[in-house]
Amino acid sequence: MRILSPEFPCPRNSLSPEFPVSPEFPGILNNNMYGTTRMHQERHYPGRTIATDLTNPDFAQHAQSFGAFGEVVEKTDQFAPALDRALDAGRIGVLELRIDPEAITTRTTRTTLSEIRKQALAGKGG
Repeated sequence: MRILSPEFPCPRNSLSPEFPVSPEFPGILNNNMYGTTRMHQERHYPGRTIATDLTNPDFAQHAQSFGAFGEVVEKTDQFAPALDRALDAGRIGVLELRIDPEAITTRTTRTTLSEIRKQALAGKGG
């Protein structure tokens, strides 16, 4: 399964034929924000973010509107059964993995936006 984030380069037009029913887009991480951009804003301008919140569609319902399997996963224990249902559906499927926007994971650090903001404020003297 390939997992993507709406931040990654992908078709921005949801009516593009390859979205969301292509094998290239079976899983979507949805934290309702441009998380990487938000992390850098919090690091350099703590508490002063702009244009990083997103109002995303329900990607599972959107996939269903194209005839694909679609399901929302909100908790870790829901993932395996949802993946099984997607694989058993006999057609392309999209799993929308809704994740906590506070959770920021990069290769170098595993932290939260609140912790990044706190560290940035401490470094700026307040």
